[in-house]
Amino acid sequence: MRSAAGIATTGSRIGVTLAQSLELQRVLVRRNGDYALGPQAAARLGALGVDLAALERPRRPVVRGCLDWSERELHVAGALGAALAVRFFELGWIRRREGNRSVEVTARGRAGFSGELGVDHS
Repeated sequence: MRSAAGIATTGSRIGVTLAQSLELQRVLVRRNGDYALGPQAAARLGALGVDLAALERPRRPVVRGCLDWSERELHVAGALGAALAVRFFELGWIRRREGNRSVEVTARGRAGFSGELGVDHS
């Protein structure tokens, strides 16, 4: 999984909702239709277990916005999107569905997304 876009049980709504929540928390800020790290990025992402310094490699942008085709809104992409997906797998918040690349949010994930990140999973 390359970004947080695939984090959903129905479509990619939670990926978009996650991005919006990170914007409200000033972890991300929109600039010219894209994302940049906001003033709260290091603290909030560090508390979640994401090391921003490790993401600063020339291979891919640290963060960018990617337009979700079904929701018509941005989700988190780039190295941060991938790191968030990896972390959510580690935490047991998401798991792969059998037979394809899609994922589903677990009961632990519903609690984590809501409690830790302010993401409504409905």
